[in-house]
Amino acid sequence: MDKYYSKKALILKAVYCFCLPLFHQLVTAHNVSLLWGFGSFVLIGCMYTVPMWISLIYMHRYPTYRIGRYVLFDLLFCFAPAVLGSIVYEIASQFADASALNGFYTLLIFFIFLSVSGVFWLLYMLVGRHNRP
Repeated sequence: MDKYYSKKALILKAVYCFCLPLFHQLVTAHNVSLLWGFGSFVLIGCMYTVPMWISLIYMHRYPTYRIGRYVLFDLLFCFAPAVLGSIVYEIASQFADASALNGFYTLLIFFIFLSVSGVFWLLYMLVGRHNRP
């Protein structure tokens, strides 16, 4: 389990999560339909779960007593970089077009990723409680 939370793995997770909002903007670049916008947010939410699914699988295979450490690492290396990536995108888009975004995108990304993270943190608690060594 510690191999997945090594320094190299945490940096890789942070870069992946940082790039998710930028990838989302590439996917939705010129499509303005409401259905495509909703689908793209579902897609980005599913992509955000990949590092957490891996953590959950490892927690199931290698039981642990404390899950607080894993929640903290996910908060610092998944959630924070993803929200920071959306902030960086919005700041950069303000230079290109002053009326492009007004903070709503970052707020939406924040709540989507917080909801997804919260569900996985609850799953961590359940798996951690039932798989103690």
